[in-house]
Amino acid sequence: MRDKESTLTIIIPVYNEEKSIAKVLKEISSLDFERSKEIIVVDDGSTDNTRAFIKDANSKIIHHDFNKGYGASIKSGIRAASGDVIAVIDADGQHNPRDIIKLLKELNGYDMVVGARSRESHKVLWRQPGRMLIGWVAGSLSRTHIPDINSGLRIFKKDVVSKYLHLLPNGFSLSTTITVALLKDGYNINYVPIKVNKRQGKSTLRFFDGFRVLLSIIRLIMIFSPLRIFIPASLSVLMVGGYLMVVDMINLNIQDITILVILAGMLIFFFGLIVDQIAHIRRELKQ
Repeated sequence: MRDKESTLTIIIPVYNEEKSIAKVLKEISSLDFERSKEIIVVDDGSTDNTRAFIKDANSKIIHHDFNKGYGASIKSGIRAASGDVIAVIDADGQHNPRDIIKLLKELNGYDMVVGARSRESHKVLWRQPGRMLIGWVAGSLSRTHIPDINSGLRIFKKDVVSKYLHLLPNGFSLSTTITVALLKDGYNINYVPIKVNKRQGKSTLRFFDGFRVLLSIIRLIMIFSPLRIFIPASLSVLMVGGYLMVVDMINLNIQDITILVILAGMLIFFFGLIVDQIAHIRRELKQ
């Protein structure tokens, strides 16, 4: 008899995926994970015929009254999950559900296993610069090489990720945030190569969502390493103030603007220390 502690919960966030969700559910339902499985479909306020394709599915269904976002859907699934291990897979058909088994086998000794997209995987070219930029920033913050920062296929321990629900955003940057959060706090993450196919149906992402990527980068820095912004800013202002001071001393006339610039540099530094303490307290909150 399979015990409750070995239950695997598979969360499928869905928004307007009428062309692919039925096939994804059928393939996942047919898999044997050698442990109890629970499938949770989170319909994030779909406006197409998605609900018609999931209403008879052998799974737990959560409906959002309106579109709350990819991250909000995953958080709803995590809160409703009964399994101690959670897998998240996209509903657009780009992932091979059998890769869940592949990732699950690699979970021993790790807190999260991420399906890292291989070179052979389908890529949307206009998204690559933003993906590379946020990957570089996240890698710099965590001081770790991250093969795939925002993969939609991953497995993690529920008790570990649940500690960070209050930090996770409701949008697409949830994947990035939780990866950096776990790395910054010393958890172990494994990356397993997978091949991703072209999605079925129309993507809800747009070119101008790159602005959201920039916001997620700023958010990551402010949550995990605010001093990486404030210290360079402070040093830059102090260097300008130092230069002005040298010029003023040569001219034997200390200008008020010079004093103000130096004070501004010092205030930025001390303000950064305060923000860093607030960020630390926020990360510890509810843990």
